[in-house]
Amino acid sequence: MLLNITVKGPEATQLGYLLGKHPDKYQTKELNFGLAHIFFPEANATSCTATLLMDIDTTQEMRQSRRDHFGRNANVKAGLDQYVNDRAYVTSSLFTTAISKVYSSALNGTCKFKPQLIDQIWDIDVELAAVCVKGGTGLLESLFSPLGYTCNYEQVLLDKNFPDWGNSPYYHLHLRTKNTVQQVLQHLYILLPVLDNQKHYYFKQDEVSKLLSKASQWLEDHPESNLITRRYFSYKKSYQKAVQNVLQPSIEESEKTTGNTEKESLTLHQLRHERVTQVLLKKGAKTILDLGCSSGKLLQRLQQETSFTRLTGADVSTEALYIAARRLNLDHRQNQEPDPRTGLIHAALTYEDERFHDYDAALLVEVIEHLEPERLPALEDVVFGAAQPGMVIVTTPNVEYNTLFPNLAAGIFRHADHRFEWDRKTFRNWAKQTAQRHGYSYELYPLGEEHPIHGAPSQMAVFTKI
Repeated sequence: MLLNITVKGPEATQLGYLLGKHPDKYQTKELNFGLAHIFFPEANATSCTATLLMDIDTTQEMRQSRRDHFGRNANVKAGLDQYVNDRAYVTSSLFTTAISKVYSSALNGTCKFKPQLIDQIWDIDVELAAVCVKGGTGLLESLFSPLGYTCNYEQVLLDKNFPDWGNSPYYHLHLRTKNTVQQVLQHLYILLPVLDNQKHYYFKQDEVSKLLSKASQWLEDHPESNLITRRYFSYKKSYQKAVQNVLQPSIEESEKTTGNTEKESLTLHQLRHERVTQVLLKKGAKTILDLGCSSGKLLQRLQQETSFTRLTGADVSTEALYIAARRLNLDHRQNQEPDPRTGLIHAALTYEDERFHDYDAALLVEVIEHLEPERLPALEDVVFGAAQPGMVIVTTPNVEYNTLFPNLAAGIFRHADHRFEWDRKTFRNWAKQTAQRHGYSYELYPLGEEHPIHGAPSQMAVFTKI
């Protein structure tokens, strides 16, 4: 089990600072399933290679106490597999555990002595001696190529002394990219178990946070994101859904709209954020509360406007807030000072919260349709009744437009987590009743290019406190 990481360029030996390992020293770290050996076979001014070599104690690894989701001894269930396996030789989830222990600082984006190296782009070569690929070479290409890697691989014979036995499912893998060391390690950390389609341990809900912490910057846009989450969570749908609710865009977000003045067309998702921002600027709002902020994309857009003096995001999902903190640079990992105007709070939107008070505007952008209809009055009471901001902006899909989405089957909502989607009349009636109950006036606007029969793809209500 061997991994070589080579960086090329001026001052290549700075790799030692990133990995927290001195190029002149041979180091060994003891893990609970064997030994990890770290050394540098090459270290000069223009090229530096760090090698991680695993020496797995298969007997010790087998004796680890493991319980499955039902509390049963998983080793007993494994039978002979616990004695006859390839764990000592082939890159697997054991190896990703080793990466997280041995290269933890680089993996998590910290460098004590030279923090500026975290964001440095290098020419990087990665070599893995033996990778189990359950899905063939096409899987290698589909996983790594979208992330900017050039893939070269050679399939390993089952036994070179008996070539008639044919090929094994193992590959000698070379990857080349131009990226940060942190990103490369995070890609390997997530994708190696996906290639193998197996983990050496039974996992709990914290695996969701683990995946999001390492993949939030690239998983959403990866064309194989669904396959990655399925395999990473061993096809457990509840875990997949938890990630999808944070990362996966709805059907509409991939659709382009021409109802804008930009040279390039925007997605409806982007257009919605632009319209909300323009309304806030026009109305003179200074302090903004984004309720149901999810991964912080709208807040990121609002940060671009200097006239806003206070920006706060609230969400019930800790995973979403984690991603938002990274996107908004609130975790101090980027080489720049975080925006002092911006903050995040963990909160449920259907319960009164004093932290929601004293804002010029509250935003519910694509939020209400994620609530069960019977919970909507509680949200109204919290936002319009208790918090009473000067303005509330609500956007929600127009279900009449769904028939125009070519990839959306009849009767299916745009997002798997939507509990309802309203037509224009229902939204208008809701806005009117809500405004009357809580002392607001309201205006309705279409979002996106309007169809003569089905209307715009999305709709917006702007409530103003009387």
